[in-house]
Amino acid sequence: SDLKPNGGPASWMRDRSRTPRIGSNTTADFGKPALTGSMITSKNSNERKNKMNHPNNAVTGEDFIISRTFNAPRDLVWKVWTEPAHIGKWMNPFGGEMSFAKMDFRSGGMAHYYMATPDGGKMWGLVKYLEIAQPEKVVQLQSFADAEGNIISHPMSATWPKEMHSTAAFTEQDGKTTITITWRPYNATEVEQQTFDGARPGMTQGWTGSLDQLEVYLKEMQA
Repeated sequence: SDLKPNGGPASWMRDRSRTPRIGSNTTADFGKPALTGSMITSKNSNERKNKMNHPNNAVTGEDFIISRTFNAPRDLVWKVWTEPAHIGKWMNPFGGEMSFAKMDFRSGGMAHYYMATPDGGKMWGLVKYLEIAQPEKVVQLQSFADAEGNIISHPMSATWPKEMHSTAAFTEQDGKTTITITWRPYNATEVEQQTFDGARPGMTQGWTGSLDQLEVYLKEMQA
């Protein structure tokens, strides 16, 4: 297969040596915003360690953090980020169908979804919502899943963490919205943590592509 894991929302991408550059959710080039006026940063957090923030989580590696500023009001960005009808327009890295078998968007709720792949298959995912503070923050656990909603290993990387702790924070200033995404493995083994740490370049590429695609969709929404 020409698919290989990266660190974007779906954690897969196409082999760039064989296909156009496709991030986790886009066909835009990696490493540059799809539209002018966009800002993107990526950094490791030396201040917030996993164990400190989550005493029940044995992982102690550094967070992966990436942010993007969009020329759109926060209420619109929140809507596009959280409503299934909009998520399906920009989330699938292959540009195909994305469908939710279940979505209970509330603290303590969950979502079970699939994305169609170019070979006609489906890749399933599971989200458990830990905290939702509209329109400021979504905190969740994210995993690969099977069609029945059971958590499974990454289809292309057996040592990728089975659960990822993800926080998306939304701030608004002067009519523009900044999303800051923080990722860390959850209840990971040492080997899984090492896999996560080694995938940081891929995570930057994957998330850059995802945010590019979201930016394009937000522009279309405001046209």
